[in-house]
Amino acid sequence: MYRFPATAFLCLFVLFASAEAFAQDCAVSAWSAWSACSEPCGGGIRTRTRTVTQQPGPGGAACPVLMQTEPCNTQLCIVDCEVSAWSAFGNCSVTCGGGTQTRTRMIITQPQNGGAACPVLSEDAACNTQPCVDCAVSAWSAWTPCTETCGGGTQTRTRTVTQQPDPDGLQCPVLMETQACNEMPCDCVLSDWSQFGECSAPCDGGTQTRTRTVVQQPDTGGAPCGALMEAMDCNTQDCVCGDGIVSDPETCDEDSADCVDCQLVPDMGMPDMGAGDMGAGDMGAGDMGSPDMGADMGSIDMPASDMSTAEPDLNETDDDEVAGGSVTGGTDSCSTVVRNTTVPPMGLLLLAVLVGLRRRTRRVRRTFPG
Repeated sequence: MYRFPATAFLCLFVLFASAEAFAQDCAVSAWSAWSACSEPCGGGIRTRTRTVTQQPGPGGAACPVLMQTEPCNTQLCIVDCEVSAWSAFGNCSVTCGGGTQTRTRMIITQPQNGGAACPVLSEDAACNTQPCVDCAVSAWSAWTPCTETCGGGTQTRTRTVTQQPDPDGLQCPVLMETQACNEMPCDCVLSDWSQFGECSAPCDGGTQTRTRTVVQQPDTGGAPCGALMEAMDCNTQDCVCGDGIVSDPETCDEDSADCVDCQLVPDMGMPDMGAGDMGAGDMGAGDMGSPDMGADMGSIDMPASDMSTAEPDLNETDDDEVAGGSVTGGTDSCSTVVRNTTVPPMGLLLLAVLVGLRRRTRRVRRTFPG
């Protein structure tokens, strides 16, 4: 019988031993402890691991998983309120008399799931507790003069600040007051009188006027305006012409074409004779030669050759043209209407009296017309 050598048995043993070795499974360690949860609440994860202690051979079982995870802390999180630090105190609400100032803080995290509530977010403190200084003023001044003398005006009075107040102290009252004054109606106001103007006639009585103007019309109920024009008599002396004949004022006019070169002379003192003064006893022939009559008639230069006995025609004295010359001695010129007839002293005197009576009649008619 055939017998295998011993070496062959040894080779077969080694061969079978090697095959068993190649067929070895993976070997791992035990699990480690679970790691800490990744979240304290609200759901996290944790892990555990193991390591390979023997690598698998050919044909051996592979290694299992080496790490495991699982949820943890799945309960809801309780979140407390979280706030910021306090701010600085703000401005005081008043400058004096006691006020408040405030500081605040803000919420950083709102409370959740039953967490602690937030604390107060503002805080007040007292400030400026010192007393306030109030305004002080002087006494009222006297009232000023009224702006109007009548018709309603105003007047004022004032006072001044003697102590300025704190911003929150008692503030100053009004410093000026106004009231109505002189509310009575205004009377009429007139200017001063002007100077009197020129006389309207050089002799035998004229008028001259002066005027004033209204400066302010009266208010309703005020005193009315007085007269604005005043007249007065002037040049009341008789108009006497150069030959001594008293002229007719209506015809003795510089602008009259009937008058010729007769100068106004002052009244030479001729007696003012009325109708009753011409009695026969007063006008005798002896009277015409007396010294007194000569003195009264001295202003008339009557030559002896003119002393005829012809009597003047009194009805023609206003119509006939004067042929005589002019005589100086008056201040203004006038014209007399005298007939160119030589008149004796007695006739001349009668003529003067009659003309004077005629002038007085005209004056009466002017004063009392109709």
